[in-house]
Amino acid sequence: MSKMGVLRAGRRGAGWARPDAGLWQLVSALLLLAIPQWALASDAPTRHDDGSHSHHAHTAPVGWREQAEAMEGLEPAFELQNAQGRTVSQADFRGRFLLVSFGFTHCAHVCPTTLADWSRMMRDLDPDQARQLQPVMISVDPERDTPAVMDTYAKNFDARFIGLSGSAEQVAETAASFRVTYQRVSRGDDYQINHTSLSYLVDPTGQVIDYFGFGTPPDRLAASVSGHLETQLR
Repeated sequence: MSKMGVLRAGRRGAGWARPDAGLWQLVSALLLLAIPQWALASDAPTRHDDGSHSHHAHTAPVGWREQAEAMEGLEPAFELQNAQGRTVSQADFRGRFLLVSFGFTHCAHVCPTTLADWSRMMRDLDPDQARQLQPVMISVDPERDTPAVMDTYAKNFDARFIGLSGSAEQVAETAASFRVTYQRVSRGDDYQINHTSLSYLVDPTGQVIDYFGFGTPPDRLAASVSGHLETQLR
């Protein structure tokens, strides 16, 4: 079965230094222009002429493989908080595969659909393979999503899932390292956020080895993830 697309990314070097918050804001702004619009998810409803509203599910276009160039050079890394308030980084998951996506608990459609698809994918995987995979959803809404709230949200779909959050700066740094963009699109307490809707498969060495568009069927997710696990765990 064909894969959704494979890319390799170098691991974060030992001499990596954290840029200041202003630089991360500039990077995020530039990435918003660089990331193809099909990779962004919106939970903001569209108003039609008849007054009704609908949500748009963003999926990859026919030229998916050609879009891989936009994701080359990825060096994902994170330092966030878990439900117990402990700082966790990518290094804490070394030895396991990660399936990472970004979302928020007030998300109306994209995030719950992604987590529900992940849950079905986990049931389709061989139990031994499922134990080698850690699904993680990272909040893009640290203002409302505490680590405990985000983790509870993720575990509502599957007890094996982990939800992480952190400070606004930590979330911005993590998102930039995955080339994920997010932007508040409405005002008031019940605001929504547009965000990159890709799911990233990270191998035990910390390299992104595959990524999947929103709406990828769970059986295709399971087949692709299973293929990667079989190849790398031989």
